[in-house]
This record gives sequence, structure tokens and C-alpha cells, in this order.
Amino acid sequence: ENVDKAWMVAFEIEEPYRRAWVEGDTVRVLASLKGERGERGLEKAKVMAERIGEKMVKAWTMRDVAALLFEDGLVEDAVEVLRKAVDVARSILSDRERLPVLKDIIVDLAKIGGKTGNERLVEEALMLSEEVKGDVRYYSFTLQKIVVEMLRVKGVDASHLTRVLSVLGMMEPSFQELAVCDVLKFVEDERKELDKVINFILRWAEEVKDPFYRACIRERVAESLLKAGRVEEAASLIREIREEAERLEEPMRSSLIGGCSLVLAMIAAAGRGDWQEALACLERHADTSRKLDFAIQIAGRMLDAGEYDAAGKVMDELEVKVDALNPIPRYLLGRELALLLLYAGFKLKKEDLINRAVRLVRCAEGVDKRAEFLQELVERAIEVADSM
Repeated sequence: ENVDKAWMVAFEIEEPYRRAWVEGDTVRVLASLKGERGERGLEKAKVMAERIGEKMVKAWTMRDVAALLFEDGLVEDAVEVLRKAVDVARSILSDRERLPVLKDIIVDLAKIGGKTGNERLVEEALMLSEEVKGDVRYYSFTLQKIVVEMLRVKGVDASHLTRVLSVLGMMEPSFQELAVCDVLKFVEDERKELDKVINFILRWAEEVKDPFYRACIRERVAESLLKAGRVEEAASLIREIREEAERLEEPMRSSLIGGCSLVLAMIAAAGRGDWQEALACLERHADTSRKLDFAIQIAGRMLDAGEYDAAGKVMDELEVKVDALNPIPRYLLGRELALLLLYAGFKLKKEDLINRAVRLVRCAEGVDKRAEFLQELVERAIEVADSM
């Protein structure tokens, strides 16, 4: 009843676009009702969504209704609403309004296909992706989200991997990197066929034309090599990438140097490398703040690996360097270092490290964040204490 009243009030709004958004919000509230009222609400929401006048708002609202239908296990209804939303989006004349909503609807179709094992639905989404090809970034984003669903429904046999990699080849380079990260994360989580996927991606990466993104992709593969137990190959690859980075301009060069230093730290943590190599690699980073951020991460890995003396030395040096920064990076990195010192203090049962963490509140004074800094330290202290 209240929803009906809200709809009637929305109908009184003269400006069409504003009225449509109020109508959309009303439909979303109706669709989100739970229990018996929710079942009736979803049915009514499907009908009311189609009565919204502004096409872009209508398409977004139908997408939201479909998501709620899927959450309630009404898969066929969700797919039906998404297909209608595709038709609505297609009828929007402006690329600026049509493409953003259309890409997200297509991705939702692919995700439902992946979650339900419906290969046809994933293929339908892949075919529909051609309709956002007018914008290379939207097209690349859409393909990036679809490739993992392709693997989810068909696995990683050689012929299917070849097809997935051909889809990667249609993306803009930055999205190729993101898609490779998604694919490797999926395969790592599935814990099967990781070696095969690594080998395929390494061969494919040789064809990536952009030297920076090719190196980024190979850097992520090095992490997967470590997880697959291929430590020597990971070390060899990361050293190649470090050399390649030196041929690039900033900030690409330093971005790769930072990533290489972290992978070298992971190799050291596995007992097959040298922590000093990781730190020496990082010294070539050109951005002081980013260099210190990476050093904090490496010190954390040292602690987790039981290299307490080495970690302590790095944290001592970091405290001096962080104090010398300008106010904003001093605050941000001081907070990260304080959290690390706090963790180390609890882990090693050293009160002086905890006290040093608290004293780093001085880093917050230049940006008037003292209270937030202390609150975060207290919350982290409780969390760490509970976990030990």
C-alpha cells in the first residue's frame, strides 16, 4: 500500500528524469521486500519496472530487479528480466547513456550463466558484448568479466583455453592484465590445472605488444609460478622483468620495480631467495612514498617468515624515513607502519614495539587525524589480540 502511494507521488513529479529515478527507487524497495510480501513484491516490481518512462532508468531498475530475483533463486525470471533490459538499453539512442548500462546487463547475464553452469547464457553474453564494441574500454571491461565465466562453465582444457586467450586478445592492454589476474586467481582457487594455464598464458603474453602491460602480465604469472611450486622459474622470470623495467619510462618503470620487489620477497619467504635482493630491487624505485609503502609490505612478509631481526632493522629505518615525509604521506605511511609495529609487538610479545606504534600518532598531527589514528590502532590491537 505504501509503495503504491509512493508510486502515485512520483507520478506527480513533472520533470521526467527525476520522476523516473523516484519510480526506480520505489520499484527497488518493492522488490527487496522479504517473506510472503516479498514474493508478491517481486512479481509486482517486474511489472512496475516496465512502466518507467525514461529508458536508461528503466534499464538500470530492471537490472536491479533481476539481481533480487536471482538472489531469491528465481533464475529463469532473472534472465527474462535481463533480456528485456537488454532490449530497453538497445533502444537508447545516446551512446553515453546506452553503453554503460548495456555492458553491466551483459556482465550480469554472464555471471548468472557462470554460477548456474549455463554455457549457453555465457555464450549469449559473449555475443551481446559486440554491441558495446563502440567504446573500447567498455568492450574490454565486458570481455574481462566474461572470460572467467567461460572457464567456470567449461573448464581449462586446451581448446577452451585457446579460445579464452583469443578473447583476451580483443581487449585493450590494461584490461588484458586485469583479465589475466582474474583468470589466474580463479584457477588458483580451483586448485587444478594451474601449470597448464600458466604455460598457456606465458606463451600468449609473448604476443602482447605493449611492453609495460606484457611485463605486468608476466609479473602476475611469476606469482602463480610460486604458488605452483615452480620457484626457480618464478625467480628467473622476475629477474627478466626487472631488467625489462629498466628500459621503460616512469612511472611504468617504478611500478614494475615495486611489484618485482614483492615477488622477490615472496621467493625469500619460501626459503629460496635473499631478502636483501628484494630490498635492493626496491631501492631503484623512483617514488619515495611508494618505495616506503612496498618496504612496509616486505617487512610484514619478513615477520610472517620468522625473520624477526631483519624485519626489526627494516622497521627501524622506516620509522626515520616516514618521519621525514610531507604531512599527507607521513600520515598515511605512519599509520601503516604503526599497524605493522603493533602486529610485531603482539606477535613477539614486545611492549616496546607496541609503544612505538602508539607514538607514531605524531604522524597524524599535521593532518588533524589524531583521533582516527588512535581509534584504528585500538581496533587493530583488539583484532590482533583476539587472533593470537
